[in-house]
Amino acid sequence: MQSNSFRIGFPNLVCAKPILFLLQTKLKDNSFFNFNFESELIAPNYSFDLALVSPFIYAKYFSNYKVVPNICISTFQNSKLIRLYFKEGLGFIEKLSINPNYISETIITSIIFSEQYGITPKIIPTISNSLETMFEKSDCAIIIDENLDENFQKKFIDLSEFWMDIFEYPLINKVLICSEKFAESDEIKIISNLGDEAKSFIKNLGDEKEANYLSNFNYNLGESEVEAIQEFFRICFYYKFLNDIPDLHFC
Repeated sequence: MQSNSFRIGFPNLVCAKPILFLLQTKLKDNSFFNFNFESELIAPNYSFDLALVSPFIYAKYFSNYKVVPNICISTFQNSKLIRLYFKEGLGFIEKLSINPNYISETIITSIIFSEQYGITPKIIPTISNSLETMFEKSDCAIIIDENLDENFQKKFIDLSEFWMDIFEYPLINKVLICSEKFAESDEIKIISNLGDEAKSFIKNLGDEKEANYLSNFNYNLGESEVEAIQEFFRICFYYKFLNDIPDLHFC
């Protein structure tokens, strides 16, 4: 890879589509995009210059990286990003199925169960988005973002709304982080207004169903979002998911 080339790690999530399109447009000549789960980003042999990650992954593994200002993905209501489904006729909850690649969402779900229900269900790692398959092993299941059709027609609880109700802060799902190499490059200026541009992208999206879904997300990283991230760190520290409370280091 040439010295002026950048490796970008990116989640394969519908809600991240506006940021992905803008980055691919602005950095197309000198960047290599890889679509990764967060579990792959933290592998010892993996490296990147720019990545869209959850605040938890940043705090736990990449606090030496810089946070790109003015861009995030956040939710506070009706986002349907983290959806909790219960098996019919359920009398109690002992086991919860979730894709193990979604590290941050697993932690968020655990915290909400502790706060809202006072329980800690056993996590059943399940590589599937089929509720039928997930319910074979558990009492409830978490679906993350990906399926905008059949599962949307079934009853579920939106955990982003629960998070807002419990903690009175929006849930910051993703932040954009970069290496020192990228922070010192000219490209950092090119992507400085992604948050505002993401909303414009949604307005011009031809797919009405997808546009309606994406309109429930905020893509600007402002003072209230930074405060929400800091509160999220404190909550994770309280529940012993983090060993300390890191600072946010911006470019």
